[in-house]
Amino acid sequence: MFVLIAAALPAELATPMEALTEDELVYRDGDRLRGHLLSDEETEWVFHSKRFGELRVSKQDASVIRSSIPEELGPPIELDPEAESDLVIGEEDYKEDRRPWDYLNPTFLTNYLRHVFGPWNGRFSFSTELVSDTSDRSTVTLAASLRRKWENDDVEMKLRYDYTETEKVTTRDLAKVSASWRHDFGTRLFALYIPALEWNRNYQSAGVSADYLLLQQELGAGVSLLDREDRQLRLGVAENRFDVWITEPARSHEGTNVESIFVEAEWVLPWRITLTERGVYYYDLGARNEGWENKFQVNKQLTETLSMGLLHELRENSPDSRVADYTLLKLLIGLDF
Repeated sequence: MFVLIAAALPAELATPMEALTEDELVYRDGDRLRGHLLSDEETEWVFHSKRFGELRVSKQDASVIRSSIPEELGPPIELDPEAESDLVIGEEDYKEDRRPWDYLNPTFLTNYLRHVFGPWNGRFSFSTELVSDTSDRSTVTLAASLRRKWENDDVEMKLRYDYTETEKVTTRDLAKVSASWRHDFGTRLFALYIPALEWNRNYQSAGVSADYLLLQQELGAGVSLLDREDRQLRLGVAENRFDVWITEPARSHEGTNVESIFVEAEWVLPWRITLTERGVYYYDLGARNEGWENKFQVNKQLTETLSMGLLHELRENSPDSRVADYTLLKLLIGLDF
């Protein structure tokens, strides 16, 4: 409730005279910021707000209304380029102008994160559940992602932590960190490298504790079957390396090499809905074992800063039998930047 109230409040207030001499940054969800447009770049606005400092905002997310100065006010005052105080508003200046509810405003948080991470786009998400019936159960999921695209390269990093407690006893304690790098060669061909680290600190196999640390590395290549701005479909093959360290009860390490075929899809739908899916089929040529995993997420952009997503993950017959198979379905609330 407090977040909704804060989001509805204006980010900045200005006197009538200030309104005539300041530009205005208008987000699609109606939020407005007053300040000065520093640069009109190809894909984004570089805007200076007294309260939030320098912001870089995609032109798809906002528009800029330039100031209109009546003729009777005369020409604008020229600043002395050598007077640094005339050109730069210090960080302490706009900190003092913040109000307590600014920190509850999703727009403020998004602008702050954009200032911190620069050209990287990302999302912070969470999901929680509290149940009290025949037993008391609580579940918390925290997730974060960062992504940046260049002309021929796409880099993404992800982090997720799942924790479940039943009657004050931990039943799930899992952390996953992954990254991906894809390089496009300009002829629909691409290469990729995906390292992933999974740490399961509450896993039991046949009733015996078998906590593990998994390092999976995937090196592959493929072809883009569909390469449009709103629809992408890729198919490829890869070589996978699984290294598993058992941490409880006795320490041990084993490695496995497995071949795979993968399919990736990214779809942009109407009503600001996006779909992403990655399916992998594993086949061990030596042991003749097969397995597969699939990751699917549908995300709905509620505002320019808030989103809601449904995440589904499935892993069956993992190439390394000491790693947990699972099915996961989560509803996540996210803050985008």
